[in-house]
Amino acid sequence: MNEMKLKKVFESIALSVEIEPITIKLPLAFSHRYELLSLSFLEEDLSFLLIKEQRSGSIESLIQQAEKISETAENPYILVFTEISAETRTLLLKARISFIDYKGNVFIPQLGMILKKFESKIAAIDGKFSPSEQAVMISLLLNHKKAINPTEIKRTIGVSIPTIYRALKRFEQNDWIDSEHGKHSLKKTPIEIYEECSKFFINPKKDSVFLDSYTRDRLAESKLGDTQMKLAGESALSQFSMLDNSDQIFAVSQKAFRDFRKSEGLSSKGILDKKIGQMTELELWEYAPIGLYEEKMIDPISLYLTIKDTDDPRIELELDQLKEYITECLEIE
Repeated sequence: MNEMKLKKVFESIALSVEIEPITIKLPLAFSHRYELLSLSFLEEDLSFLLIKEQRSGSIESLIQQAEKISETAENPYILVFTEISAETRTLLLKARISFIDYKGNVFIPQLGMILKKFESKIAAIDGKFSPSEQAVMISLLLNHKKAINPTEIKRTIGVSIPTIYRALKRFEQNDWIDSEHGKHSLKKTPIEIYEECSKFFINPKKDSVFLDSYTRDRLAESKLGDTQMKLAGESALSQFSMLDNSDQIFAVSQKAFRDFRKSEGLSSKGILDKKIGQMTELELWEYAPIGLYEEKMIDPISLYLTIKDTDDPRIELELDQLKEYITECLEIE
């Protein structure tokens, strides 16, 4: 029996299974004629006996013998086929006998109960990106490499390797990347993926605070300032367009700034909710801002997401130019 192909069938409907060898005392003739494995659904108290004929016989005989083996094993059974014929499939469906083949045909009456519990998991591939998923996706799109290196992504966006692999799993389900022997690669061009996934993007900006010159300098000279603090908002847009902007706006992750503020014991007097005088605006994001080509400026995709709904007519005029710049960045080989 091909365990890998069976697992892929279940993975295609978002179910994780465990397939293991099983030892059952059977007549010698049975052991030579049938392959047997144990199937368990992870996180579910439900298991089956997988039965596959090594030499094809009549379907009636297979069902009769499977019933006997199932009674001995005290476990319900699923018949396994390399590729089930239409005639056999119709017969088994009418008899409500469980079956699966390597092509993806599967009928297990008990499966309906399990799938209801997994509906949220299946639907998740059509939901908005989480902050970490979005950061991973933007990193992939702007990296300009077909092969995907999780360690390199970690260095770029600062999230853990397990978090990256969870994001890659979702992207694989969305048919944007390939996965083979533990290695991942883009399945489509960056522009094609961007167009398909754009509806899943979120605005990373959660809030803004305003810093006095002392607090701004402390932040800029810190490790956080060196690794995360990047030009954002209108300041970044002016680099991509003809927008005239003299104010400096920066961005860091909300969590990182909260930790920095606590560790430095910064006074609330230098951090306000509203701008007074020459204070510097600091955007607080759900993920660490990603710099394009290691520049001290946020990436154009995140920039677009933070300003696209702005009511400022000056910004609206420059959005088309920013979108053109994003397209240019995705086309670079």
